[in-house]
Parts: sequence; C-alpha cells; structure tokens
Amino acid sequence: MPDAMTTTGPKLRIALCGDGEQVRATANVLAFLGIEPVVLSQCPQALGELADNNAAALWICDADEPLRAAVDMLAGSKKPANGDALPIICQPLVDSSFADRRVALVASPLVPGQVISLLQWVQSQQGQASDDDQDLRGQHPSMQQVRRLINQVARTDATVLILGETGSGKEVVARAVHRASARSGKPFVAVNCGAIPPDLLESELFGHEKGAFTARTGRFELAEDGVIFLDEIGDMPLPMQVKLLRVLQERTFERVGSNKSLQTNARVISATHRNLDQAVADGHFREDLFFRLNVFPIDLPPLRERRSDIPLLIDALSERLKEQGAEPALLTPAVLAHLSTLEWPGNIRELGNLLEQLSIMYPAELVDLPQLPPRVRPEDATAPVLPAAEPNTAPATVSTEVPTSLPEGVELREFFNDLERGMIQSALEEHGYVVARAARRLGMRRTTLVERMRKFGLEREDGAEAAED
Repeated sequence: MPDAMTTTGPKLRIALCGDGEQVRATANVLAFLGIEPVVLSQCPQALGELADNNAAALWICDADEPLRAAVDMLAGSKKPANGDALPIICQPLVDSSFADRRVALVASPLVPGQVISLLQWVQSQQGQASDDDQDLRGQHPSMQQVRRLINQVARTDATVLILGETGSGKEVVARAVHRASARSGKPFVAVNCGAIPPDLLESELFGHEKGAFTARTGRFELAEDGVIFLDEIGDMPLPMQVKLLRVLQERTFERVGSNKSLQTNARVISATHRNLDQAVADGHFREDLFFRLNVFPIDLPPLRERRSDIPLLIDALSERLKEQGAEPALLTPAVLAHLSTLEWPGNIRELGNLLEQLSIMYPAELVDLPQLPPRVRPEDATAPVLPAAEPNTAPATVSTEVPTSLPEGVELREFFNDLERGMIQSALEEHGYVVARAARRLGMRRTTLVERMRKFGLEREDGAEAAED
C-alpha cells in the first residue's frame, strides 16, 4: 500500500535494538506510520551499525542494565552524518535521570498518538521540522498574504482548505498552521487520499475491528487532539465523501465492522490541486462537503506567478542540500535570471529536484546556461559566458573557455565572487555603463545588477555614475 503518512521527501529511519519480540512489535507500529524501521543486532554490540544505517534516532526496546551503559555512551555522542547528538528512545521506562540527555522515555504498550509525538520530537531534534518553512520564503505579495492567513487561522480551530497546484507546498502550509497553533504539541497525521485505493480508504481513515484481519487504528484516532491533513481531497470517491461529511458534522465515526461510535476532536485541514467548484458542478464532489471544508481557504500561488522569489527559494533549497551533506552547484547570474523565466509546472518540487540534480552533476562547481539539463536549457545556450582573464582592461572581452581547475591556494567562494565581478565589469564597459543594457546582457534584473554593483564597488573610472538607460 502506498505510504499515506509521509507524502514528500525520504522516509524517516529509526534504528531498533533490544528484545526481539518487542523490536518486532515496535517495527510494525513504525512501518504502519510510514517510518522505515532498521533492526540492528543486539545492543550494545550493534552501536557501530548506526553510522552505516544513517538512522535519525535509536529506539532501545526493553532497556535492561547492560543497555543503560549504551544509553550513557550515546547520550553524549555525535551522529556522524551531521554532528548532532543522536536522539534516543527507551522503552519501557528506565531511570528518569536519562531524560535530560536527549533521551525520550516511553512506556509499554505503545499508544499510537504518543508514538507520533515521539517521531515529531525526533524530527525537531534533527532540525527537519523547521526546514519545511523554507518553501514559504518569499517577498512576493501573494506569499506575504499566505503567511498572514496562516498566522490568522492558526489561532482558531477552523477547518482549512488549501488550494494549489501539485508541488506548490500545500503540506508545508498545513504543517505551518499546525506548528503555529495551540495544537502544536499534538500529532500531525497526513493522509494522501489519492494514493490509497478506494476500497481501503475507509479502513485507513477510521480503522477496522478484528475480523479477517488484525484490528487496526485509523488515522482519525491517531490524530487524537491534533491535526489530520487530508491531502488531495478532490480525489476522494463519493461514497467516502458522505462518511467524511458525517465526521465533520457530528464529530463521530465508527471503525469498519463496528457499531460503536467514537469521538474525534482532530482539526481537519484538507488540500487539493483540483478545481473543486468545477468538480461540484460536474457531480464529482459533494457541494455540502465542499462548504464544510471551505471554511477558511488558503490559495497557494504557483511558482510562475511569483518568479521574483525564485532566487530566495534557490538559496533556501541550497542550504537544505548542504544540511543533507550535498554540495550545491554555484549558479551564474545568467542561470538565476533564466530560471526565473521558466513556467515550472512542478513548482517548488520541480525546482528542488533540479538543484539536487545539479548538486550531483556539478558539486560545488560553477554552472552556466550550457550546463543546465536539456529540459530547462535555453535553445541558444552553446558555450559558457565567462570573463576575460583581466576583466578591468578595455576593450572588454569574454572568454568561452571553462576553467578545469582553480588556481592553487584560491578559496572557491572568493574565486566565484571574482568571476561574477569580472562578468559584471565586462558587461558594464561593453554597454558604456548603461545599467539597463548591461543587465539585459547579463540576463538579470536591473535592480539586481545595481545591488551587485554596490557589493563589488563597481563604478566608472572617471567617477561618473552609471546611467539608467
């Protein structure tokens, strides 16, 4: 079955060790919640396996006296991947003195809602939770409005409907609402309604009683007093829409195979890339459910409508790649300007995928237009545009030869800054220090060029200011 809890990004990995039976039971719970369990051999001998498995946390089951030494050692240790101390979860409870050393304590048997809270704690310890907000960066008025709406609705328990194209960051907005609300310490449970087969969706949402299958807890129960995020709600089949409407109206539901009504206090946030008004008109979506979900709509703009934010997003996504151990490519001003002209049908997700691809192909290397993948490369990009060896001499010339190595002793960022300064100097001299024409030559906005000129202290040798065109 497709993972219904985590809709984007790699799965969180949790390493397990300890008593065999308890490890298996805990691994099943984690797998059900969309987490990848990695079962290690017996502790404490298996501690060396942690680095190889790149786990986000260690879950020790049935911590007995020999394992306490392992906890003592790991509580002050460093995780090789990022240098942070590794979060540890001990089950069942051990001496409470461990709790102040990056160690969480959990009792048996496991309660699903408590497990979700633990996993969110692990993510916060690894700095993953706040990373999502990077996709909400931007100075475009439409994004400023989105942030205002998030802050306004977070103070309430209103039902939220997030509208936006695929890859525009709808789950990011939902998590931002959750983090800014009074429910931030409660679980956040995400369900991709379009990824679950229709005949299994009811069981996934509401759970089922023990019968032909083992009893299963539904997502509404897992959410408890937190948030349930119904992604791609527009893909929900009509029979399920009727049952969801009842939950929203009466705040009750029944497990599949049971007549016992259960109460839910979970806040509902839904999202879709579909036009629900048109879906209602076509008879594919219930009008009464639409009104119930559309209490507080947040319309997330596509990336092509806020192209001015693309450089900021590239910076944020590049920082995320660095935190993940990658070496982002260094993009020339011409590349930044070109990327800001594209349509981006996949929105921020597509932009992030491109930057990850470039970091693999050109780690910490300068990337100009010809190095871009064919799907985003301009048709007339035939050779890199690099400055002459002596950019301050006139007349200005432009080299078409890509350097294969850096001069000995030169720091990379310093080299890149000199390269950019030389390109700007050449373009200004070529166009008589007319800023607008030089900006067009470099493929960047005039205001951006003015900022870069200030940074590098570029001006005419006679002291006159550059013309505005």
